[in-house]
Amino acid sequence: MEKKLFYWDAVSEEIGKLLLRHLNKDMDICEIGFASGHFLEFLYYEGYSNLSGIEVRTDIYQETMIKFSKQNMEIDLMNKDVLEMYKKYDAIYTTGLIQCFDEKERGFLLNHLSQLAPVAIYIVPEIEKNRNKDSREKVAVAGCREFSTGNIAYELSNCYSSIYVGKIDKSQIGLNDNFLYYVCERQLIR
Repeated sequence: MEKKLFYWDAVSEEIGKLLLRHLNKDMDICEIGFASGHFLEFLYYEGYSNLSGIEVRTDIYQETMIKFSKQNMEIDLMNKDVLEMYKKYDAIYTTGLIQCFDEKERGFLLNHLSQLAPVAIYIVPEIEKNRNKDSREKVAVAGCREFSTGNIAYELSNCYSSIYVGKIDKSQIGLNDNFLYYVCERQLIR
């Protein structure tokens, strides 16, 4: 039986291809908000070895630690707030996280993340207006409120010198939202 790594097959497959296109196997890579760890697991089985992840939710972190430990996967997982993280990486990526922050919070978060690695990939659903505000339902990203993602390219331009923007069309992935991705580079000043 073939091992199933992804939950939303079509979008996860597209995100997996995107990560493979932009991340080299020799890079030191960190996933911000790894949740179940399926993208870390995917990269691990694709031959990437310098992998880390950070997750603020303790229960999710513990579940993923147990899963990876049973598979003898050597991935450095951390259970803390990303704002407490200062280790430098070659690249970071996050999928479906930054839309959970309003514009002010997001600016602060993006500025911090841009200092962690010269290369970053941000993948978010295309959200036209705020939604799930005050929702207690388990929707979207574990029920988080979600804010418009219309200004993210501009917000990223305050932190990165180069941004490549792309879209995964909702008709291609069978979801209600298009997914936008931003491949960002920050030139290092030496």
